[in-house]
Amino acid sequence: MNGARIVGNLLLVFSGINLLLASLWIVLHKSIQGNILILSFVITSIILLFLLEKEKRFTKQTVIYLVLFVFIVLGAVKISEQYYDFSYDGQMYHQEAIVQLKDGWNPLYEKLVTGETQDLWINHYAKGTWYLGAILYDFTGQVESSKAFNIILLCSTFLLLSSYLFNKLKSWKWSLSVSILAVFSPVVVTQMYTSYNDFFIAILIIILIIGYLEYFETKSKIALLNILFSNVLLVNIKFTALGYAVILTGIPILLYLYNRYRLKITNSQMKIIPLILTMIVSFSLAIFFVGSATYIKNTTTNGHPFYPLAGEGKVDVITVNTPPGLEDLNRIEKLYVSIFSKTYNGIEEKPQTKFPLSITKEELEYFKTTDTRVNGFGPLFGLIIIMTIALILSHYKQFKNNLVFLFIIVSVVMLSVLINPETWWARYIPQFWFVPLIFVILLLKNQVKSYLSYAILIVYGVNVMMIGYVSVSHLQEIQTSTEQQYETIKEYSKTAPVDIEFGIMKSKRALLQEHGIEYTEVTEVNNCENMIHIVGSTVKACLEKNSID
Repeated sequence: MNGARIVGNLLLVFSGINLLLASLWIVLHKSIQGNILILSFVITSIILLFLLEKEKRFTKQTVIYLVLFVFIVLGAVKISEQYYDFSYDGQMYHQEAIVQLKDGWNPLYEKLVTGETQDLWINHYAKGTWYLGAILYDFTGQVESSKAFNIILLCSTFLLLSSYLFNKLKSWKWSLSVSILAVFSPVVVTQMYTSYNDFFIAILIIILIIGYLEYFETKSKIALLNILFSNVLLVNIKFTALGYAVILTGIPILLYLYNRYRLKITNSQMKIIPLILTMIVSFSLAIFFVGSATYIKNTTTNGHPFYPLAGEGKVDVITVNTPPGLEDLNRIEKLYVSIFSKTYNGIEEKPQTKFPLSITKEELEYFKTTDTRVNGFGPLFGLIIIMTIALILSHYKQFKNNLVFLFIIVSVVMLSVLINPETWWARYIPQFWFVPLIFVILLLKNQVKSYLSYAILIVYGVNVMMIGYVSVSHLQEIQTSTEQQYETIKEYSKTAPVDIEFGIMKSKRALLQEHGIEYTEVTEVNNCENMIHIVGSTVKACLEKNSID
């Protein structure tokens, strides 16, 4: 599992180096370029050699690690290119931001002014995933390849978590099983092939927690590296991620206080200074360097780092998305209602409480989308919560022996959940998914045979497999339809440019160009006898216009 750990670290470091270099290009008044990818690979390889012991730097194993690393990166790019992003926000402003960055927009020194609604979000939202996407887009010339870091960081998280758990559980079976269930949450599964960014929060929080725990256990420099890059990446995913990152510092702080005053471990034994310096450097880089075009610019130009969601002239994006009946509830009540209600993605009806064991086809259908609102953790997650409470009560003595550890981890993660006022929406609190797994892991670590904990893992698996099947099947279905639509439009464009109405998804121009489609952009397609409405988007193509026109 040491090899898995090293490759996982390489993928994380590679992602972080790409983000830092892209930010450097922005600060130096340059546009983001694809050659950053090559430079990042060189720097990552050099870091690998420094991380390995001197006698292991130039061995067959080192070559194998690099080959696996390259294989995963290239595989991620290839897979991402094969699937279109059908998500609403992904097409509306995430991909548009990536296209603008690739075309030379510099968000630190320039304000994007296209006259479209999405300008507000693109100019002011956190830009970490967009920087990474622009590098890939410029390197490959394929806009959908911009999603490759989804898979790269997903693989990194899985490898790091499975390696860490193997050292605790001493079992391939359990470490791999739990890692799969922890990493492949419904938020991750439904956003894997999109440009949504909640996906990254879900996996980077896992890496950050592993980094904190591993440092206190091993004092490893690699753990510090994980903390550094996971923090830099996490803080620049979205505004709430900065709050999560700050709260998660409670893990090392509480561990230090416990070790120092309860276990009487000295500062020198804990080597707390390197950890403090790493945390300071990571937040400084994340906010003042990588986040200069977001947090700093928002503060200087609009008076608040989280503008337009806070500060003067703030925009309310929640009220119009909130199902009725949740508005007047507190955060804990919202979380409770969502978990124990039927899965639902509309905003017309109140959440309806259901029997935790029940599953309906209608509920699963809602996971064809990327941002399921009510009970977005899956139709069986309420059952998982009930079973976890029963597990805690039935194994109280085993948990009591690890009470401090449990309190530190669970309380900090739950605080990061409850700091978000909209706890009803799973994609806003993806870290809540793995809270029940913490209790199961602890029993497995202590080699406590518990059929209830095994049952929890089975229910987790069933829950995820159902959601994954629905999500991936739907993706395959509309992928085929969309590919046929683009081919049809391309054939018609060979004789004359096709009129295209983009609506709010102008980022789709990148795909039209990649398919070699000649087109004329129009505000609205009128009097069209043969029109194609591209699946999963607002784009309309007119293949034959009325002769009167």
